[in-house]
Amino acid sequence: MQRSVAKTLSVEPGRISIKITTTDHLGFVGREEGIAAIAVVFPYVLAATQNQSRLIHETL
Repeated sequence: MQRSVAKTLSVEPGRISIKITTTDHLGFVGREEGIAAIAVVFPYVLAATQNQSRLIHETL
């Protein structure tokens, strides 16, 4: 899944983080009445330098 998302976004697989969880039988997902998907995108890279940290904007 990580490689597939990375390929779609044209980024290295190491830049993709995928987490899974359960709903502990809560809500419509927990009752198996539907599905849910959540996506989080952070299009910046935090680069550490000798004396400071800075955000580097990368366009995809």
